[in-house]
Amino acid sequence: MTETDATASSELDLPLAPGAPSPATPGRYDRSIIEGPLRSAVWKIAWPTMLMNIIGGLQGIIDHVLVGHFVGYAGNAAIGVAWQIIIVVIVFITSLFTGMSVLVARFAGAGEEGKVDRTVYQAFLTALGMSLLVMAPLGYFLSPALLDLVNAAPAVKAQALPFLRIMFLFSTGMLLFYMLGGALRSAGDARTPMILGIAMTVLNIVFNVILIPGLGPIPAFGTTGSAMGTVLASGLVSAYALYKFWRGGWVVSFPHGGGYGPDWAIIRALFRFGLPTGIQGIAMNIGGVFMLAFIGSLAQSAAAQAAFAVSYTQLFSLITWTSVGLMGAAAAVAGQNLGAGKPDRATEAVHVAARIGMMGAALVGMFFLLLPRQLLAVFGMDEPNVVEIGTQLLRILSVSGVFIAVALTYTGGLQGTGDTRSPLYISIVSQVLVPLGICYAIQQTGTLEALHIWVAILIGHATRCALSVARFNQGNWRRIAVDLDKAAVVVLIGLAAASAASAQTGSARSVIEGRVVGPTGTPIEDVEVLWQQGKRSVLTRADGGFNLVIPARGEVIVLVRRLGFNAQALRVDLTRSTLWRGEIVLQQGSFRLPDVEVTARYAKPAAYAGTAKFDDFFRRQRLGVGTYISREQIERSNAFHTIEILRGIPGVRADIHPVITDQAVSFARCSQRDPDYNVTVWIDGQRIYPEGGSVASPKAVAEMIARISPTGIEMIEIYRGASQIPAEYHTDGCAAMVIWTRHNRV
Repeated sequence: MTETDATASSELDLPLAPGAPSPATPGRYDRSIIEGPLRSAVWKIAWPTMLMNIIGGLQGIIDHVLVGHFVGYAGNAAIGVAWQIIIVVIVFITSLFTGMSVLVARFAGAGEEGKVDRTVYQAFLTALGMSLLVMAPLGYFLSPALLDLVNAAPAVKAQALPFLRIMFLFSTGMLLFYMLGGALRSAGDARTPMILGIAMTVLNIVFNVILIPGLGPIPAFGTTGSAMGTVLASGLVSAYALYKFWRGGWVVSFPHGGGYGPDWAIIRALFRFGLPTGIQGIAMNIGGVFMLAFIGSLAQSAAAQAAFAVSYTQLFSLITWTSVGLMGAAAAVAGQNLGAGKPDRATEAVHVAARIGMMGAALVGMFFLLLPRQLLAVFGMDEPNVVEIGTQLLRILSVSGVFIAVALTYTGGLQGTGDTRSPLYISIVSQVLVPLGICYAIQQTGTLEALHIWVAILIGHATRCALSVARFNQGNWRRIAVDLDKAAVVVLIGLAAASAASAQTGSARSVIEGRVVGPTGTPIEDVEVLWQQGKRSVLTRADGGFNLVIPARGEVIVLVRRLGFNAQALRVDLTRSTLWRGEIVLQQGSFRLPDVEVTARYAKPAAYAGTAKFDDFFRRQRLGVGTYISREQIERSNAFHTIEILRGIPGVRADIHPVITDQAVSFARCSQRDPDYNVTVWIDGQRIYPEGGSVASPKAVAEMIARISPTGIEMIEIYRGASQIPAEYHTDGCAAMVIWTRHNRV
């Protein structure tokens, strides 16, 4: 459903309401997320995050391998138990990052750069305060009690206590890394967090290889060395990222000017959206802590804890961390598209992410099912009782992984669109009540064994999957809107619209919603529902539904019309309520259209019938001289940079390089040894020149076309030799490239 606002009134500062217009203002954000091919948009954000998480998971595996070989399985159990506790605390504090991601994605989708930067800076201040004033002091003094809570065996507790205290005291770098990476991903840039994550992982591995076993004059710190390596690596990478955020140049940066102190309205907004996610994380991880307590109560508790630490905490992370990457992609793409007024596209994005996650989890699960003993042997797990218990767990996780992968992607879809409460309730039921209830019932009525706990985990994951899919498909998230001002964040949830004072008219926002059907009850798509007084309208969706938000109260007239049906003038009374809901039945009608005389000069696609900007493109294309690339071909190329569109064109060589300044575009018929070598580049009929000169070398050509993103290009003409160049572009070049943008279609 789309909405148009002919008045474009500035007093309505709610650009992110459902059905709001999508501002296609070009800026620093990647508009292909809300305009380009959907699968590419999801994958563009998902794969860097997945790769980073896999590499990060491998780093954890390396830690366990080192600790297992140099300390023993008690060290493995210590790391697993300590991380379970740390995650409970970190997840709560980083809940504000979910609130940040919701706001950033919506504002980036609407193209509001200032609000994005303000939100990220306030999230930085909050993370800094929480890590230094809350986590560090409380974590240090409460660590012994927390280890007692999970029934850590004495040998395990001795190894886990220093690890836990170091992680709490120096958690700032890790929290800032999560915050900064989340901000970049929500704004559409997943590659930069991937690079930062890989750098942090490499540093972590280097530090741990040195600190865990010792090297030269550096003593062996054992399990403590693993914590030292983690905090050193995260601190260094976060310091570099903060420098870049302050200096600018990335898709998100800190604002300059306007004050650098806390903005409590924004901070409240972060917690308003993020707190449910924080409570969800606490509930899930407290459930994990109590699950560890059940494991600790088993007859072979140390062996079961070691098997759980390796099989679930490390190996299963190959599924969960890749799924978390897809969850982040689903959240970012869904949030940006909802912010741009494209809820149907947001829905499909989550479905695409879920299918990818399910296939990936099934692939990894095959290894768990077929090679469990070999995987455990990598961690030095050769005790028979540990191997037996770990094999049972891995085989159950091979099925459980598919459920959790799907559940996480739909969780991302809900959270990214602003519905952070539903995942909270779902997690309490599926991750706490169901598995712990099963374990408690068995323990009270019989003898609890490791296999019972593993089956309870499987049932919990299946429950979470079913509830998450069902909740997302209900579609209530479509009517969640956010806005940010000096006073508060306004949240519109459900069918009601919050009142907002209008600076010019003093009126409040109201919602008119319902369904348009034919005489037989069949939904009618693309019916215009028009509020004539304010010149605001929406088109119905495929199910006939519509949602029209208007800045008015009292009695209003709404016109409902579509070609082939009799129009209706609907009188809506909004005196007592800001919500009107109903079903509108349109009767089919016949109309006599006036005679129309059509004169065709030459053929062009129907999609361009309303614009004359590209007429010369189609005229030259009919002549068949040169190479012509359409918008459809550009989208199929999935190009991230414009130079990538040129791959495979005969006579044109596109040298693609990670460093943009090293890229080059050369033409076979133009000799670079010729002093007159020159390729002309034209954008919308105007010639552009390289920086610092008028002659375009291969690198200069690449630099010129890099000035425009593929998402902003409608079509391209390429003339590979002087004999092909049309007269209007024939100057002093041996070849020419003509780019037509998508802007100003007249």
